Amino acid sequence: MDVFYDHFLSNTFNRYSDESLPEFIDWVNRCFVKNGESLPLWLKEPTRSMHWLASYKEEEGVGKALARLSARSKRGADLTPSLTELQTHHEGLTEDFLEFFPDVIRFVAQRESEGKRRIE
Repeated sequence: MDVFYDHFLSNTFNRYSDESLPEFIDWVNRCFVKNGESLPLWLKEPTRSMHWLASYKEEEGVGKALARLSARSKRGADLTPSLTELQTHHEGLTEDFLEFFPDVIRFVAQRESEGKRRIE
């Protein structure tokens, strides 16, 4: 579901930000470089670049991501057939995402108002 929601985010990014998705990705990548030493080890590898997010815009990119995740699965799970689920239920899943993501934005805003610092 995470990869699917990244797909929906990359396709609706302009609803949530005044900057473009490529501009956001560049900013995040700069933050990772600047703050790389303070990132926990488990986070360093997957976040060395955020360019994957743009690739999820197309279903082909989602399929490639599912194949990579399948290859890394310790249980040998093949996630690639789930791309069919995305295609079959795209409209309903999009609606779910559009309902969910504003809650994420509110959660982050609440954390920031409590003094939890955003990466800069």
